[in-house]
Amino acid sequence: MASFIDEMASIVEKINKNAMDKVKNWLKTYYGKIIGYNIGDSKCYVVVTPKKVKFFKGEYPACDVLVITEDAGLGADIIAGKGKTLLKEKKLKIWGNLNDLAGFNALMKAVS
Repeated sequence: MASFIDEMASIVEKINKNAMDKVKNWLKTYYGKIIGYNIGDSKCYVVVTPKKVKFFKGEYPACDVLVITEDAGLGADIIAGKGKTLLKEKKLKIWGNLNDLAGFNALMKAVS
């Protein structure tokens, strides 16, 4: 099984190849969005702009939304769209704009 970081990097590549029209539709008048993930010891973020979606390892100081969990094993569940269940079970924290996360999750689902 690939790591969360490898899976997220792969998703970003797929979005760039197959879903840029959806990115432009989601962002509309915004210049871009930054979605951060702290999953166990794995930290990464995705910068979404109308021209390109970029993946970075590490932390960004001021994401639009940050997804946090101590359990590295939940990365696959987050990618699979089970965040709502994890929130209800108090296994996941989200800081920031939940609407931005929902928009990015829709992009991930579109390329799955």
